[in-house]
Amino acid sequence: MKERLYPIVKTLWALITSSIDTIKIFGLQETGKLLVQELNGESTIEKLMDYELGEDNFIIISGDKLNIEPKLKIIILKICPFTMSYKNIPKWNDNTMKLVDQYNSLKMGAALHPICIIHQTIRNELKAYTVACRSALTNKIVYNDKILEKYNLDKEKIYELIKSNACVYIIESI
Repeated sequence: MKERLYPIVKTLWALITSSIDTIKIFGLQETGKLLVQELNGESTIEKLMDYELGEDNFIIISGDKLNIEPKLKIIILKICPFTMSYKNIPKWNDNTMKLVDQYNSLKMGAALHPICIIHQTIRNELKAYTVACRSALTNKIVYNDKILEKYNLDKEKIYELIKSNACVYIIESI
């Protein structure tokens, strides 16, 4: 028996899937920019915690733990805020996944699906940059090589941080 989906989850999946050819990466990014305006909190980290399931979902480490500038903070997100939704939706179609591949190949982020593009745009607007994401369903990990290079991050060290978590990103100011 096919699992019932919440109407909002099914509707959002259909909206994104049917609109991909029209909205492309730009439309997903504009969605993220709009969402930033709705976040609660004064500081960057408070706004991110509002969107990313709260303080208990965060591990924050100082840059010096990774041999980079101590003022930089590495944020480890334990669980993706979208896991419960996207594990229950139909598979993304080929056009949708081509858009995700294009986003990654342009070194714009480290996306696993189109909702990642929206989510990473929210972070980018708040000056927080995705380093890597791991799928809770497949364990596939994607890296943002541009950010690895910019902040001189060791990919093996990032792997150690993400292998049992959802996402790793870097932020200059909490």
